[in-house]
Amino acid sequence: MLIDVYRNAVTCCAIRGSEMKTLFENALKRYQINFTKLISFARRENKEEQIKSYLENNFDESVKDILR
Repeated sequence: MLIDVYRNAVTCCAIRGSEMKTLFENALKRYQINFTKLISFARRENKEEQIKSYLENNFDESVKDILR
């Protein structure tokens, strides 16, 4: 779902900047995110590098460590 939201926000601009970050922050706090599946789905949607870059640039070291 996060990848779909990210992809749609990029293409139709319905969610921007801080709204996108808040959405991701809430998901990361409330749910146990399987980053392997998240990245796998992003790869299938041709958004792997974009989502990795977004997460690395907008979240703390714990998220960055998971992506490495």
